[in-house]
Amino acid sequence: MANTPVPVPVDVPTVGAGCTVERVGGAEPLLRLHGDLDRDAAPRVEAVLRASLSGDRPHVVRLDLGPLTFVDVEGVRLLGRVQRAAAARGARLVLLHVRPLLREVARVVAPDLLAAEERPGRPGPRGS
Repeated sequence: MANTPVPVPVDVPTVGAGCTVERVGGAEPLLRLHGDLDRDAAPRVEAVLRASLSGDRPHVVRLDLGPLTFVDVEGVRLLGRVQRAAAARGARLVLLHVRPLLREVARVVAPDLLAAEERPGRPGPRGS
């Protein structure tokens, strides 16, 4: 099946549950993050997210943060870096299911990241 989620491990469990990126295909790919997005997982998660933006990849990548159980400051910073990398190549990162605490941390360490959030009643950034 073309849209069957395929878990892609991006970090070996260390302290906590680690982090996994699940890819769901489609016109606008969906990447769903599971587990703990912390400084240990950040480099490998960032590599997977940047790879989704490389080459002839789509101009919109949707990132579902709902299944995350923990995000530290480095996780928020990496999301900001990936958003800036997407913008630099003319692509968009759209964040789904952003939890209130992540939103508060982003206001301090990566305020531009909040522009990528899609919330009920307020559509996220859509392709131009």
